[in-house]
Amino acid sequence: MINDLHHVIVFVTNMDRVVHLFQDVLGFQLLWRVERADVSQAAAALGTAEVDSAYLQARPGGVAVELLRRISPALDNNAVRYDAPGTSSPNWILSLMVQDLEGLYQRLIEEGWTSLLPITPIQLPTGESCRICFFYVGEGLTLELAGEGVAK
Repeated sequence: MINDLHHVIVFVTNMDRVVHLFQDVLGFQLLWRVERADVSQAAAALGTAEVDSAYLQARPGGVAVELLRRISPALDNNAVRYDAPGTSSPNWILSLMVQDLEGLYQRLIEEGWTSLLPITPIQLPTGESCRICFFYVGEGLTLELAGEGVAK
């Protein structure tokens, strides 16, 4: 039985840019960063034998994101490639609640992140309403940002 989401692994090609997004823009705390980690034991699952890695957390005890940048090729030719352009890489979507949706939306636009959906009011299946927007980060990652509800 699953009790909580511990963290999400996202494969990236530009570690510095995505760490900047999570740490400096979204406010995640960088808990650790490892360059050239040997992951050869998990190469078939990860599609690589060596990675750069960063682990960021939204708040103590909160949702965490582990970023992996593939360095060396997989040991097994049948290994999954998550970061190969032009392949059917998974499109990771992270949904984050934010306090200042408009301010964050504007900052991301100014920094050149690709908006897939402007701030849009939606009604949830529970009957509550909120505002959301989506940004494509590249790296096969899409961010859904959700703000406070809107008047009905």
